[in-house]
Amino acid sequence: MEKTVKGLEGLAAVWGVEPTEAAISKAVYKGTHCGAWIDFFDGGVRVGSIVEGADFGTKVYTVKFPCEEDDIHIALQLVEDEAADIWAVVNG
Repeated sequence: MEKTVKGLEGLAAVWGVEPTEAAISKAVYKGTHCGAWIDFFDGGVRVGSIVEGADFGTKVYTVKFPCEEDDIHIALQLVEDEAADIWAVVNG
């Protein structure tokens, strides 16, 4: 059964960290190949990434609460895939 994420505490549980923006941000950055960032707003999060060697980054993906844990993983996977594609075009 999927877990429903309703806010900071649920989001922290996804990575097994303290329910703080700093701890979640660090977990997202370190847990992705592209070093994704996460931005918190009332009612959800936005995720994206800068790309080394490019003058632009990935699209910004928004996930609103409540959501399923998979929704967050899907958004981060979209960021990872897009960052890899951008990196290959710019640096490959």
